[in-house]
Amino acid sequence: MNSHVLTWSARSASVAMMCASKMEGRRIVAVDMIPQLTDYLTQDIASKFLAMTWEDESQQVQEAACKALLSNGFASLLHDSLLTRLDSGQDRLRIAALGRLGSFSL
Repeated sequence: MNSHVLTWSARSASVAMMCASKMEGRRIVAVDMIPQLTDYLTQDIASKFLAMTWEDESQQVQEAACKALLSNGFASLLHDSLLTRLDSGQDRLRIAALGRLGSFSL
């Protein structure tokens, strides 16, 4: 196994722990750091970022995860999620989707 793979494994474990941290600042750093550690985001990481976009307790973490998706080629994943929430019968989900749309700098 080459050293690059070992380095990525060590980093990914640390970053995964940071994503799960209770400290908002660590989650933001993890979201910002992951795209810098690899040339592309996997579907698994993109799904984690999507979950953080909607479910994280911190508005700043939600925005960082959303920006990471948009800047790394996962705009369609975010778009599909927005449409699903806007079409939802649950007002809470629709309001969250409208709020996320309002946070985009267009």
